[in-house]
Amino acid sequence: MLGAVFSGGLTLGTFLPMSKRLQRHLASLELTKPDHRSAASDADVIDLEVTHQEDQPTAAENAGAQES
Repeated sequence: MLGAVFSGGLTLGTFLPMSKRLQRHLASLELTKPDHRSAASDADVIDLEVTHQEDQPTAAENAGAQES
């Protein structure tokens, strides 16, 4: 019983100050600032929209051709 109380007290006494220190450090990092991202320009944006081309078969048509 005495060992559990001592162990718990030692853990609380060491982890609490270090967790507060870590919290202050992480809060000071640039990534935690709301304005860390600048607005993306049009050159930075990539449009990943895929369009169907008339001369190429669709995935369903390819699957049907493989089954035959």
